[in-house]
Amino acid sequence: MRHALLAAAAARPLVGGETPDLIEAAALRIAELLASLPRADRAPLLAEAVQKLAAPESSHRKLEKKIRQAALATVSAERVAAVRALAPEILVEDLQGTVRFSLREPQLVSVAGARHRVDVVTRLVGGALERALLTRPVAEFVPEARAALQAQLEHDRAATEAAARRIDEILAARVNRPLYDARALKVIVERALRECSELPDAAERIASEIRRLDRDAAERERVRELIEQHGLITYRDYFPRARELARELFLYVGPTNSGKTWHALNELVQHDSGVYLAPLRLLALEGQEEIEKRGRLASYITGEERDIRQGAAFTASTIEMLDIQREVAAAVIDEIQLLTDPERGWAWCQALVGVPARRVLLTGSPDCIPLVRALAQYLGEPLTIQHLERHTPLEAHDRKLSLAHIAPGTAVIAFSRREVLALKAELEHRYPVAVIYGNLTPEVRREEARRFRDGRAQVLVSTDAIAMGLNLPIRTVCFSTLEKWNGKEDVQLEPWQILQIGGRAGRFGLHERGFVGALTRRDAERVAQVFHPGFQAPARALATTVRPGPDHVEVLAEALHTNRLARVLAAFQRGMSFDSELLAPGVQEDMIALAAIADRYQSLPLAERLTLATAPVDMRQEWLVQEYATWLGEHTAGRAVRLGSLASAFQKERAAGDDELQAAESEARRLTVYAWLGFRFPHAFPDLAESAAQRIALDRFIERSLARRGERRRRGGAAARPPEGRSRRR
Repeated sequence: MRHALLAAAAARPLVGGETPDLIEAAALRIAELLASLPRADRAPLLAEAVQKLAAPESSHRKLEKKIRQAALATVSAERVAAVRALAPEILVEDLQGTVRFSLREPQLVSVAGARHRVDVVTRLVGGALERALLTRPVAEFVPEARAALQAQLEHDRAATEAAARRIDEILAARVNRPLYDARALKVIVERALRECSELPDAAERIASEIRRLDRDAAERERVRELIEQHGLITYRDYFPRARELARELFLYVGPTNSGKTWHALNELVQHDSGVYLAPLRLLALEGQEEIEKRGRLASYITGEERDIRQGAAFTASTIEMLDIQREVAAAVIDEIQLLTDPERGWAWCQALVGVPARRVLLTGSPDCIPLVRALAQYLGEPLTIQHLERHTPLEAHDRKLSLAHIAPGTAVIAFSRREVLALKAELEHRYPVAVIYGNLTPEVRREEARRFRDGRAQVLVSTDAIAMGLNLPIRTVCFSTLEKWNGKEDVQLEPWQILQIGGRAGRFGLHERGFVGALTRRDAERVAQVFHPGFQAPARALATTVRPGPDHVEVLAEALHTNRLARVLAAFQRGMSFDSELLAPGVQEDMIALAAIADRYQSLPLAERLTLATAPVDMRQEWLVQEYATWLGEHTAGRAVRLGSLASAFQKERAAGDDELQAAESEARRLTVYAWLGFRFPHAFPDLAESAAQRIALDRFIERSLARRGERRRRGGAAARPPEGRSRRR
């Protein structure tokens, strides 16, 4: 057999890089492999081998592989079992075409500040060991395999120690960098050490996964350097007019229904000029009315509306509309606890730090005191705190309430449009029901609140919009649930949210006592716990947020060598830092998404795109996002964006069904965005008057649709109304 193969090799005409020695060595290896086969299997393969070795067009490598695989299929199982018996520490695996030999040994290494037990695994595949397994007696093979694996094991031990040092070097170089995300780094390291059985693999995984952290840290460091160079790190200095004044801060603090805003407005009108800053358009409108009731003329300004009174020294506005250049004698910042709101907290922070008023009057719940005090210390301004007590006592039901026994004067709280309307449908068989939810325009919400206030509606079904201080004659607040969708998942209401909403019960001057409860036993027990006299609500986080201004945007765009606002905003959010730990960047994902739309139009100045990125576009409404993008395209092209006529469906008496009602609400949102743009870019969006007229028509259509549905149901046969005061007090 050996002679036949060598003779065939000698007769083979050489091609390519072949040499006589190379072909002879292949013939000898094939002879060894054939010798390991049973005689019956050997003959046909020998004949094939002799033929192919002599033929230059045949690959001697493929021939050797075929015979080796035949040998593996025939004899490997028996030999592997024999090896396992003699050397159980050596793992031999048939990989269907080749053999892998492994030796595993535990090793203690110091990595990431701790001792870790890791496995050092040596592996050799195919090659000389595989041929030895197939051709040598097992007793001879085992020592050879041990020696080869031990030699490789020494190399792998050294590689493990090197991997441990590499991980430690990665940590040492990064964990103390001020702007590096050390927490994310530690998570990556701990996960790699936990999930990777071998340390070199863990080191490779860590090195790969920290690339993003390295890029982010480098960007943060560059951002920080530039911000410091341009004097933008000290937030209080953004507002020179406010810093020039000897400002005094006064905080009226207390639970709901303690008269905080009443006291603040009384103080406001004692001055020659002032501004009232509210969280909602509806409250800004109430603020205008309250200021004028006190004998002072007041203008009204929101993002979408203007009511400018000639000669008015006072203004009531939504908080985002603060004019930091207009100096006034006094300012009221309502609901100051919203400093910690994840989406709008920046506006309260800007107002508190930047309003140019000598006397700054704040109203808020008790849990905001630590943060307000810390910000006052940061500003170096004196803070006086006046504690107020609730005017009417509150009684919490510790057992569930029933919709069947809801009495007039009750506000039932839900957290979605669908649930609000479902509860309305269930209750309006017996009562006229008013509703307040987010999709409604402020004007409709105001009309619904007025219907409840003047008795045309006896029950209110509302989202948590009523928590913001609406003046309503609520006797009982009943939670339908204590869970709320936060945009990602359903979460339990925080204690301060329960207190804020439930505290609307028992309006002073209208009721001697208020009641609060829930529709389920579990929720009722939690409500009772939160309203227990000894309950202490946790203090809010000592942090608020800051949005970028044009200065930030210009500096960062230059530093990042980009004209893309979306990238600049993302860099601000990742890398911006300020001179106080109380302050953090506050760019929302929706703002970045709107910036990306504005970035389609690079001819627009960066500062203008920054304004456009703050438009009140609901990013969940794809149709509205597309409409907004189309409008920006028209604006960029220099064409005026005109409004068509209001659809005829919205000019009839009322909506035929919920789909039509929703369509009207959506059209109102579209007109709101148009008005917002119109006040900022009047030449591009000239139909402000038409927008206002259409919004009024839509508001009336929605109001009629909400009211008439309930009237039809009650006329169709209602259950007898329970007597006044029949709420289930427990």
